[in-house]
Amino acid sequence: MDYYNEPLHDGSPGSKLFNYALQMESTGNIDEAIMSYTSSINQGCAESAINLGVLLMYRSRWESCQSAGLFLWAGSKGLSCGYRNLAQMYKKHILSGGNEMAAEFYLRAAEMGDAKAQCNYAIMCKMGSGVKKNITESIRWMQKSADNGYYRAQAIMGDAYRNGDGVYKDIDCAIEWYARAAENGSPVAAYNLAMMYLEGKEAEKNEKFGRMMLDRAVNLGYSKAAYEAGKIAEAENDYSKAVWLYTEGANKGEPGCIKKLYELGYYDRVSNINTVSLDNDYK
Repeated sequence: MDYYNEPLHDGSPGSKLFNYALQMESTGNIDEAIMSYTSSINQGCAESAINLGVLLMYRSRWESCQSAGLFLWAGSKGLSCGYRNLAQMYKKHILSGGNEMAAEFYLRAAEMGDAKAQCNYAIMCKMGSGVKKNITESIRWMQKSADNGYYRAQAIMGDAYRNGDGVYKDIDCAIEWYARAAENGSPVAAYNLAMMYLEGKEAEKNEKFGRMMLDRAVNLGYSKAAYEAGKIAEAENDYSKAVWLYTEGANKGEPGCIKKLYELGYYDRVSNINTVSLDNDYK
């Protein structure tokens, strides 16, 4: 759910009350924050409606309905995240109406230029979830989202061109979209780009660039990248680095990393080993 966690500039309607409510939340005084958000909304602050909606959403059935009204009002005041939060409530079955209502509100936000909503609506069109399945419409909205800079949509466009999914297969276009997505913070895109250049099957092999992208994916927290980078370090006899990388991946639940730590005798480094099945996940 979207939420405003930075103070508003003084002078905007209800900003002082909004900022006070944020302060009360940070100290755990939720009741005081709710009262301050409510007063701020009465002064016309749509951001307060978003935050109050998030605070009330899971408290009771009645208050979740209040949240829906607050999000709807914020959307009508120009905050597309209001409609997007409302769509999420339908997706999560907090409100009855299911995917059909979720798609309706994602579309409202998408039409306001909301990149995240454009991506989510595109996925629903592709899957036929809540709307009639339409690959052309899916690509159209995904393209809009990607053009608006949303890294997830950019990574998905990379996948589409890489696999010829809804568009003509074009590896150069795939690489371009992956590069943009990786630059904007997509760990999956950075990993895909890394493996393309390291393996040299879909792009001309470039060890230096591939490793740079793999490091970026690791730094962005992608466990599969930690596994691949660990294997490279192990092959180069840099066991300290390999164990560190395998530990990073293992503690995110990456089965390959956990298996490697067992093989190397460092299984005690895995903090969540009980969540992994040796029989199913190590093979």
